[in-house]
This record gives sequence, C-alpha cells and structure tokens, in this order.
Amino acid sequence: MKKQSPDASRRAKSPRPTPAAAHAADAPDRSTVAAPAPRAISPAAPVSEGRPELRLAPRARPTIVEAAARSGCFATLVAALHGAGMTDLLAGSGPFTLFAPTDRAFTRLPDGVLDALLRDTAWLERVLTSHLVAGQVTSPQPGVPSPATSVGGSELNVTVHDGTYRVNGARIVRPHARASNGMIRGIDTVLLRH
Repeated sequence: MKKQSPDASRRAKSPRPTPAAAHAADAPDRSTVAAPAPRAISPAAPVSEGRPELRLAPRARPTIVEAAARSGCFATLVAALHGAGMTDLLAGSGPFTLFAPTDRAFTRLPDGVLDALLRDTAWLERVLTSHLVAGQVTSPQPGVPSPATSVGGSELNVTVHDGTYRVNGARIVRPHARASNGMIRGIDTVLLRH
C-alpha cells in the first residue's frame, strides 16, 4: 500500500463549514435559474457551425378568392362571387387577372343597383365575368393600351396616363395583390354590363 504525504491527506479532507456557511447551505440556492428543456431537433436537419439550421415550411399563396377575402377591402365582391357561384372557377389553376371592384366602388353604385344585382344571379354573373380575364394582362405603355378580352366576352383596355392605370375608365387602385392562380387588380368603379 502506498503511503500518502501529510499534505495530500489534508487536501483530501474538506474544511469544516463555518456557522454562516452551514446556515447558507440550508437556504435554497437562488444563484441558478432552471434552463428550459432542450428542443427536439430533427435528425435530418442540417447543422452549420454546431447549430441546427431552421427551415420554415413554405406558405402556400392563397387563391384569388382567398386573397380577396383576406385583404379586407373586397368583402362585397367576395359575397357576389359566392352568390354567382364563381368561386369554383376562381379556385382553378389559372392564371387569372381579376379587376376587382373595392367595397367603396360598390357603394358608389346608384341606389338600389347593388341589391338588384345581388338578387339577379344571371346579371351578377355577367357583371363579374366582365371583370375577369383568363390569363395575365400585361402592363400598358404610355399611349399604348393593353387590350384583353374578359371571360364574359367584353373588351377591356388597360391604359396608363401620368402614372395612373385604368381599365375601361376605372382607376386601378390596388395593382399588385398576387394569388396562387393569378393577380387581383383593385378598381374604383364597378364595370356594369346589362
């Protein structure tokens, strides 16, 4: 058996606690904070510099009807699209361009016209399909209109003058609301067809 030196045996013994230290030992330790539980990391997650790389799932872009409903300024149009039974059409793959009258545009209609429009589904469908183009509508150049034919068969002319874009005289007020299946271009006037 190996003999320990007196210095080694002193180091092995712990010093006796003082009364203050003994009292402190009885008190709860407030110098540490419990760490939150570690998060589980997928084994497939790549690690860079010792930290996992966080990847968010891509958000699917809403359809035209969903984007119009979420925007907060096309509630009347969305109700009209449902009333005319056009939501299935606008859930298709597209691409579509919808010249969408804002809620304010519907309030500018003469008294009684909106109610009559919402009651007459055939007229409502004609009006709404005159706002919809199957395809993308290109931006016009100053003095050179960009023509398009609506799903309802009416001719649309998109123009620009002094930075203001218009379609058949209606001012485009929300030019770039993108959807998974096309584009919404808000307009300040309802394009009525009888």
